[in-house]
Amino acid sequence: MNHSEELLLHQSVDHLFAARWAVESAFSGSSDALTEDEGRDLGFSFFNAVNGLLKSAIDLADEATFATVERKWEAMFDEVWLPAFPHADLAHAFNERRGGEVQSELLALLRRREILRFGLAMWVVHLLERPQPVERSAFLHTAFGVLASQFPNVEWVLDAYDASTAAEESDKPPWTMWFLAELPDEAAHFIPTSEKLLLTALLLCTRLVAPGEPSELRPRDWFEWRHEEIQALLGRLVQERDRWQPVLGVADAFDTTSTATPPDPERGWSQRLDRLATLLASGREAQQDVERERVRNASIDETRLDEVRQPALRSAAEYRVLRDTLALQGNVNELREPPPDNAGLVAYNWAPKSFFVSESGVLGLDMMGRDLARSARTAEAQQLFAALPDVASSLEQGDLRSALSKTIEGMRTDGFHPSLIVLPINWQVERELGLTAFGATPVQHQTVPPSHQRDFCGIFEDVAAIDFAGAPDDRVWVLDLREAIRFDEWPSDSDSGVRLEFRSFDEASAAGFLSEHPEIRKGRTSEEAVRFLLERVLITMRLCWRITGGNPRAARALEIPEELRRGD
Repeated sequence: MNHSEELLLHQSVDHLFAARWAVESAFSGSSDALTEDEGRDLGFSFFNAVNGLLKSAIDLADEATFATVERKWEAMFDEVWLPAFPHADLAHAFNERRGGEVQSELLALLRRREILRFGLAMWVVHLLERPQPVERSAFLHTAFGVLASQFPNVEWVLDAYDASTAAEESDKPPWTMWFLAELPDEAAHFIPTSEKLLLTALLLCTRLVAPGEPSELRPRDWFEWRHEEIQALLGRLVQERDRWQPVLGVADAFDTTSTATPPDPERGWSQRLDRLATLLASGREAQQDVERERVRNASIDETRLDEVRQPALRSAAEYRVLRDTLALQGNVNELREPPPDNAGLVAYNWAPKSFFVSESGVLGLDMMGRDLARSARTAEAQQLFAALPDVASSLEQGDLRSALSKTIEGMRTDGFHPSLIVLPINWQVERELGLTAFGATPVQHQTVPPSHQRDFCGIFEDVAAIDFAGAPDDRVWVLDLREAIRFDEWPSDSDSGVRLEFRSFDEASAAGFLSEHPEIRKGRTSEEAVRFLLERVLITMRLCWRITGGNPRAARALEIPEELRRGD
């Protein structure tokens, strides 16, 4: 840069900073100055211009301009004392020159400066991730040190990171354009701002941690949801010590009480990162405690319960292939209420209460509902086989196909009306019997419900055949459904065959439930067991039907030859 260029640059910087006085005077109490709102708005524009100038100085490795502009920027409002990172409701901020509290408009402006400065630090980190010439690398180290010196402690850094990520969504800082300017046009790109901001925060925190300082971190929600990313970046910093330790200027011993001479830079780096990892882990645990407490005190959102309830009821209704087959054949006994002797099948499921509070971000509750309904489908097959006689005829001669034909013929001779063949899931048996649907082709028959045509595997001797998961793998059943079993049902939710109940707990109901169900403790203290209940919802599904045995002669079974079993 020649003398003329230097003179022009200095005049440009001085001209830009002439706006400084208008911005500062707006908060001085002067009657002829801008209003505080106007000062804030002008300050935003002014700070954006300063930020752009500093970014250009970084890109050009112009150390003199960078140092001058940053020094002038830092000097603005140096009479304001901040006890913590600036935000709108910051208490105890003090204006030493004017006296009294700091205006909210000024706090907003100071917050903006912190965000822009954090973004500049991020940009330096981004540049240092790539190999740089020696002189340029030295300048970037210096620039990072200057920017980092403005962040006095770890919590301040984390607050700046929070503010910067929030600004990404609302205030539209210039960082996206910075990254886009490096990339070719007319192509889709991933803009890595989120990762770069987090890496910058971790580097700044690594610079500031000490063996006993800070003692703990405030909980933050991203400690939890960005945990894996944090761990990955910390692991990366361990591997990239040679790059980042000189940038942070922390080659000295981490533990100043150590007697090691000279200090071991590698050990000190490892200790710093271990200390930061421990702090972040404890902060994550604190955030989990905060979240659990919030969930325990939160009310259940009924609309989120419905996101489980409705898919569960629809799926339970759709799964009722046996009941619907019986209904088509006129063999469902409808009751007004459960039989007195009905023990009933009840399925209990514990779900995190966090799924069902209004602030929950959990997706896929419909899949949870469908999973609940599967137990009802399984129950149909289980109750059917429990109701059938546990006897199977062996094949005296001939093959399974011939024996099955004779069995059907014999039942018809005895006055029965075979209406269902029940098989295990076994492709070899189905092929042996000439059943070729395999659930891919609709099976049309007067005994097959239209809504379940794909649940059947074919027709044999004018009898519909179906396979069930969980069926005994050593036999084939031929049933006259009207005679072989009895199917009772009573009112259910939306005619689904089940009733669903969702139960959440408060302190009193949790204590009562524990007295009725002491097994919940399972090694927990009473306090821990109550917290367990407060953080969960008990989902109870009750079957509103049962299958009991009928005429044993209306259900006949044939053994499957050993060579056809297990069609894997």
